[in-house]
Amino acid sequence: MKEQTYRDEVFNFKDVQHDYETKYDMFYDLMKFKVKEVLLISTLYDDFIIEEDGKGTEFFTEYSELKLTSPPPRVTRVSNLDEALDLLRRHKFDLVITTRRISGLDGFEIANMIKEEFPVISIVMLVTNPSELVNLPAIEEQGSVDAVFTYTGDSGIFFTMIKLIEDRINAPFDADYGLVRIILVIEDSISYYSRFLPLLYREILRQTRKIMAEGVNHVHKLLLYRGRPKILLARTYEEATELISIYKNNLLALISDVGFPKDGKKDLEAGFDLTEFIRDQLPNMPILLQSSELKNQDRSRQLGISFVHKRSQKFFHSLVRFLFYIGFGDFVFRAEASGREIARAHDLREFIRVIKKIPVESIVFHASRNDFSNWLFTRGEFHLAYQLRDISVKQFDDGEQIREFLIHFFKMTQEVQTEGVITEFNPDSFYELKPFMKAGSGSLGGKGRGLAFLNNLIFKTKLASRFSNISVKLPKTLVLTTSFFDEFIEINHFEDLILKDLSDDELRNKFLDAKLPKSLLRVLNVFSRKVKSPLAVRSSSLLEDSQFQPFAGIYATFMLPNNHPKAKTRAETLQKAVKLVYMSTFTQTARSYLLSSGQQPELEKMAVIIQKIVGKFTDHIFFPDFAGVGQSYNFYPVSYMRPEEGTSQIAVGLGEQITSGHKSLRFSPKYPRILPQYSNTKDMFDNSQTHFFALDTSSTDSNFKRGQLSNLLELPIDKLRASKRLSWLASTYDGHNDRIIDRVEEKGPLVVTFAYLLKYNKVPFLELLNSIIQVGRMSFGCEVEFEYAVTLDQRPDETHLNFYLLQMRPLITDFEEVDINISKLVDNSIIYSDTVLGNGKRSKIFDVVFVKPETFSTNHTFDIKDEVSKFNKLLGSEKPYILLGPGRWGTQDPYLGIPVQWHDIDNSQSIVEYGMENFQVDASSGQHFFLNITSSKKSYFSVPFHHQESKIDWERLNTLATIKEGEYIKWVHSENPLVIYIDGKIGKGVIIFDNELKKIKLNEELMDKEN
Repeated sequence: MKEQTYRDEVFNFKDVQHDYETKYDMFYDLMKFKVKEVLLISTLYDDFIIEEDGKGTEFFTEYSELKLTSPPPRVTRVSNLDEALDLLRRHKFDLVITTRRISGLDGFEIANMIKEEFPVISIVMLVTNPSELVNLPAIEEQGSVDAVFTYTGDSGIFFTMIKLIEDRINAPFDADYGLVRIILVIEDSISYYSRFLPLLYREILRQTRKIMAEGVNHVHKLLLYRGRPKILLARTYEEATELISIYKNNLLALISDVGFPKDGKKDLEAGFDLTEFIRDQLPNMPILLQSSELKNQDRSRQLGISFVHKRSQKFFHSLVRFLFYIGFGDFVFRAEASGREIARAHDLREFIRVIKKIPVESIVFHASRNDFSNWLFTRGEFHLAYQLRDISVKQFDDGEQIREFLIHFFKMTQEVQTEGVITEFNPDSFYELKPFMKAGSGSLGGKGRGLAFLNNLIFKTKLASRFSNISVKLPKTLVLTTSFFDEFIEINHFEDLILKDLSDDELRNKFLDAKLPKSLLRVLNVFSRKVKSPLAVRSSSLLEDSQFQPFAGIYATFMLPNNHPKAKTRAETLQKAVKLVYMSTFTQTARSYLLSSGQQPELEKMAVIIQKIVGKFTDHIFFPDFAGVGQSYNFYPVSYMRPEEGTSQIAVGLGEQITSGHKSLRFSPKYPRILPQYSNTKDMFDNSQTHFFALDTSSTDSNFKRGQLSNLLELPIDKLRASKRLSWLASTYDGHNDRIIDRVEEKGPLVVTFAYLLKYNKVPFLELLNSIIQVGRMSFGCEVEFEYAVTLDQRPDETHLNFYLLQMRPLITDFEEVDINISKLVDNSIIYSDTVLGNGKRSKIFDVVFVKPETFSTNHTFDIKDEVSKFNKLLGSEKPYILLGPGRWGTQDPYLGIPVQWHDIDNSQSIVEYGMENFQVDASSGQHFFLNITSSKKSYFSVPFHHQESKIDWERLNTLATIKEGEYIKWVHSENPLVIYIDGKIGKGVIIFDNELKKIKLNEELMDKEN
């Protein structure tokens, strides 16, 4: 009976099927209405008044001075109603500004006539002569005019009129959808609010810009502006109460005159009545009363309301202080009784630091007034602010409990800000590495884009919270974009370097001597002062991890202990690593791969990823408990596995164990107990991992002499027996009873089985892999490969997995339809395998290069590799050939096969690994080398020794004409071309002589005619 499998649908795939959205996309929907076209109706005299001393022109500079995110509107002036109506009929205008009297008509009459034909358009009246304010009709009689302002020479009035209209129109949607806050201003004095509102707008925008400076990236900074508080103006008690009812849940503050119209007449205490009205509903609402009557100050203080005298010389200072009071600027911690400042916090980081030290009475004081939530509101964290506002002081036992809650909550706020987004690296404010950061203005490169997408995908699908006892995340990452690479190439005059045939050693010396851009040096120096944990410095070229060419393992990666006590030394080591990653763009391997994949090497650019290495310390080594490679398509399914169910390989230690082709455990997350490598005890010993890779941290000096293996150690698994890190990962062989015990014993050979994960399913690790396979396939629109690393947090009552996704890229499975039944070709074939990577037909191949079985020895695999490389160059790109050799091609373990690199075999068309009686190795898959093989349309055959079906006809191969023979290698040529047929869907392939293929086809045609 089939073993129990996990459910196919883990997610609601609507989570990943919709268009890509960033975390801050909701801000794009705010402030939809913008005043772009303004029609000004004024006399020549009024126009002159406005333009006097260039004051009108200043309106246009107001936008740039305030650093707004949109250009100023275009203003078109006409001098009479007929011209205005004609233009309105022919063009779209967002706002009409009219002066009081034009060509014998009253501005209010003009407004009524315009509104009659264009009912939606907003109309504002601008009074240029203050004496005209005396004769204005009452508010309720002003008809179609939305607001009246007076012009006193301050160009800010134009900006204010436009923003007030925009805020009024945008407020309903922005408040409901974006939870944007509202500052309600109640004032009936035109001359006063014409002076006051420009001051209020300028200060709010100034404070908003400060908050924008703390935005996590450029987009977030710009979009925070759209989430700034809206200002709404009410001129009567009735208007005010109506707006309060509409925006009750969005009000940030109330700024009100004391005397204004109520029930149709001036009421000198309307402000106090309004205060009582709002305090009944929102008792903690911040209120600022303004009055030219000082007698209202005492009553305001009795009510606990802020007050400002309109004629005070400290008026603006009082306004700014009130804005700070409602949450703008620094958070100021005050003593409960006196209001004396105790401490202040500029940002979230300082807030967490300060709140740990201040008296508990101050915390209770601010919490009871919702000051903390108001501060978050002004900083654009609307959802978090609402959560905090809904929590009452009464829910806590004491102030210390509130303190602990707030520390946790604001730490969560910091995490939420950067969760799923690309954060800009700012050397001036950098203090710790965020989940995903970038420095520079260029591209992230292919691998960087993939990581950024994964970062967003984890956030969007809530992978991190879907599985009990598993945290899913990315290692903290900084990407140095391609703009630094461009500058590096330019200042060192390396533009033509790609055209020069330099050896890798020559390149290395040249790049290590080169200068890095000053802007990049600053980034690396600041980074090194703050980050002291082990680092991976990885390539991220423009073409890397693309849909058609993965470039897996072509460019450099370096692991750095990053543990020198001096920041300067850490920075210098990091600089060398970056230079060597840049250098890998020009190596022989990279150039040959680019040319063989049809790319132009001179167009390639390199970004660099600096990433915290996943792992924990044991003695003087650092490594994850295990690492893995997963694929959504299983090229080697057995039993009742299906290819589309995916597969994974895992190994103790760093992922180098897998990607370099060393021993690892392959399994299907759907059927984790089917382990072909472990079919019997002998297979377990032959195929089990015996060594693991770890970062050497015993020295504070990093070297790069061994290339990518620099600073890495390959150590025996048994070294970990004494530690508890193998308890979930390894089993022990009991020789007395010929059985496997699923725990680590003091004595007996260890076998890496991952039994607690694959056999006992102690945590939903397999379910997580199945989910990643599905989400990856759905979100990329093709099959995917992903890399991961895991640390185990073993607690007394449970074990927790910290699962880090390191990379995800497309997996090439472009299966063409083959026009022949491969099973009919087996008997006549020269090579056949039922374990083949690749697909389709390749013909006109005349040459075969093979390792002579009788000369092969695992002690000489590096010599064989060098000889293969020489033959590969001799054949060149004009003579595609078939390459045969024992064990795994491309492995970095010389005892498992031949450790060739890409440029050693780039001219081959098909590669065959074969087994020998005394050298039988499990088939290769899931490594960088093989990802590049399949994406380059090369095929890879695996022919085990004495396999039931797979075969190599050595007798016929040896009859072919010998062109050249080396100590280990033989090159033979056939006058009769060879044809390769592979059916990628079933993983079977043949290599057959063309004349025999034609005979088979001819016989089939004759049989068809007879039938």
